Amino acid sequence: MTLEDIELFKRQIINCAVLLKKAGFDGVEVMAGVGGIMNRFLSLATNDRTDQYGGSLENRAKLTLEVLRGIKEACGEDYTVLVRWSPVEYVEGGVSEPEESFDFARMLDEAGCDLHNLAIGWHETSIPLTIKDVPDGHWSWVSEKIKQVAKAPVATAYRETDPYVMERILQEGKADLIAGLRYNIAYPAFAKKVMEGRQDEINRCVGCCRCLDDVLGRG
Repeated sequence: MTLEDIELFKRQIINCAVLLKKAGFDGVEVMAGVGGIMNRFLSLATNDRTDQYGGSLENRAKLTLEVLRGIKEACGEDYTVLVRWSPVEYVEGGVSEPEESFDFARMLDEAGCDLHNLAIGWHETSIPLTIKDVPDGHWSWVSEKIKQVAKAPVATAYRETDPYVMERILQEGKADLIAGLRYNIAYPAFAKKVMEGRQDEINRCVGCCRCLDDVLGRG
């Protein structure tokens, strides 16, 4: 991307946030993980730029931070902005331990991030992330690490299907929030049943990974 491309990219995202606020949305989420554009700027695995957007962590993080600050400036400091990012990437040359992401977590806090919504790995990652062989709640060890340095609340996701495991993660302080999608697709009344104390009636996600993949695969 040229510097002009980058400026256009930032303007488009910020404008999208403004439109969403006007439409009545309570907040927006910035996608800076799983190998997306902002993640590819951030990661040493993919960023070989030699200008102000390459090299040091400060430079590689610049695009994400400029987007975050730009949304806050355009929508107001009190407008909620979540950031979904990958503290572990599991791609060759990328981040493999959460501690390597501590400085970036601090940068996000300083830029106004209201919640760290943690994704695990990239789409190109070769290790299992969400299949049924991964134990329920396994990835909360990553959010537990990020919580050591993050000021904003931290959400864990990936392989969250059991409400009892979710509750234990929260009680043990490994995360402030459970973020997920597949378990809600498997049983849309999941949250309602938990609130009513009817957890044992829930049809839990089995981690087959077909719900999203089949839809996307069919276009």
